[in-house]
Amino acid sequence: MATNSVTPIEMQETNPTSTENKERATINKQDVSPIKDNPDEPIQHVELCGWKFPFKWYHILTMIGWFIMLSFMVYYTIRQSMSYVEAMSKPTTTMSWIPATSLTLPAVTVCNWNAGPSDCNACALRFDGAVDFQSSNNYNSDQVYYKEIEQGGNKYHCYVFNNISDSSSANLMKSSLIGYNGIRTFFFGLNAPTPTEISSKKVKMGFIVSFHEQGTTPDLLSETNYALPSLDNFFMLTKVITTRLKPTIDNPNLNSTKWNSEKTVLRTYNADETSLTISVTYNSLSTTQIEEVYTNSIEGLLGELAGMIGLLVGIDLLKMIRGFLEIPFVFKEKSTMEFWDNFN
Repeated sequence: MATNSVTPIEMQETNPTSTENKERATINKQDVSPIKDNPDEPIQHVELCGWKFPFKWYHILTMIGWFIMLSFMVYYTIRQSMSYVEAMSKPTTTMSWIPATSLTLPAVTVCNWNAGPSDCNACALRFDGAVDFQSSNNYNSDQVYYKEIEQGGNKYHCYVFNNISDSSSANLMKSSLIGYNGIRTFFFGLNAPTPTEISSKKVKMGFIVSFHEQGTTPDLLSETNYALPSLDNFFMLTKVITTRLKPTIDNPNLNSTKWNSEKTVLRTYNADETSLTISVTYNSLSTTQIEEVYTNSIEGLLGELAGMIGLLVGIDLLKMIRGFLEIPFVFKEKSTMEFWDNFN
């Protein structure tokens, strides 16, 4: 009986099923094998000391842009911060005028310039009367009183007018006219200095005139208004209300009311050096309102910086929060790629 031998090659050729299975196995093997990177593809990043950094040509251009924008941002932040500090230390002053049909006159304190002990002959002060050109009554006894004021170790002999704490009092002197029509005139007398006082060269013939709020005592040592004997010292007043943001050495109170004065001196004939006349009136019935305001605030500064950050580098608050959350993963993965992608 003849035997036919078949070689493995012939069996493979005559068995199509085996060939198909082999091809399928080859395909499956290719499917599970890792796909290698294209050797011609450019490098997406570089590694330095185990860290991965973006390093393509457009990455370099982006870094240059970031450097320029951040440099300008630092300059803008410094400039705006300096402007903010200056605005806080030097607030802007606004001025307005409040008209009125009548104004209450300030309290008027008139003191002899020569402050000293009670035995000082030239320190004596005498009130001789007053005239109100707006009223038939010359003055009310409630409107004037004598007072001795001790300041700086000196005793001043003074007369005080219109210093009534009750602003609703009918005895308060008010003015509805300006200039000479609204004038109030006060007459005073001084004792002539003795020859001994004259030889000591310490006696000065004159008065200190202070305009202040009702119910207060003026600081005589800081006063800048003075009156001379044998003259009619004419003071024209302007009421000024000031609101400050911070107290100062000269003005410890945030709110203050002062009366600025312009002085005109008129010669009085047949008047000796022991007599003096003081006239008071308003220069204007409008009150000057001065208020200090801040032109900048911390909210405005932060808003300007946030707007410039968004304009220059496109960073908002949410992106910054997400960037901070990426920092732990940057150190964990030793790669700045995720951090880079968050901001670009």
